[in-house]
Amino acid sequence: MYAVVAGVGIPAAFRNVTALAMVIAWLFVELVYQLTGDSLPLKFSFMADVMVITAIFAKMVIRCGPKHYPSARDMLRCFITDLTFCDRGILAIFLLGAWPLYVLNVDPWWKWMGLWALVIIQFLLAGAEAAFSFRHDVKPRARSEPPDGLALAGYWRDD
Repeated sequence: MYAVVAGVGIPAAFRNVTALAMVIAWLFVELVYQLTGDSLPLKFSFMADVMVITAIFAKMVIRCGPKHYPSARDMLRCFITDLTFCDRGILAIFLLGAWPLYVLNVDPWWKWMGLWALVIIQFLLAGAEAAFSFRHDVKPRARSEPPDGLALAGYWRDD
């Protein structure tokens, strides 16, 4: 898990608020584990999950700006449709994967392994969103205009 956080979460946190919130949440739960020895501090994990979900919705509200909704139903619908694909996936993992595992009465080893896999998928989704954002921001060079000096030196061909 340290490798996933260091290799995916921290680099993604520079471009994606969701990834930053997930890294902070993971560090919080890991600190609780280090202090208490409880490898499944579910009460603290739930609080960390709520913090990540708050960051996801805050990011969405800031990105979309103020809107006027004709009804509460439209407002609730937009809370899902205005999210990015990756944020919807992360939110779905909380609602349909992690939280049911928190309350299910299964062997703690299976619970830990299930939550471990779900968190890795969430970090990969947050990393994918950061990569999409980076790719969107980096514009490809126009092929019709050679870099300075290359056309004069005869190194540029428009194939």
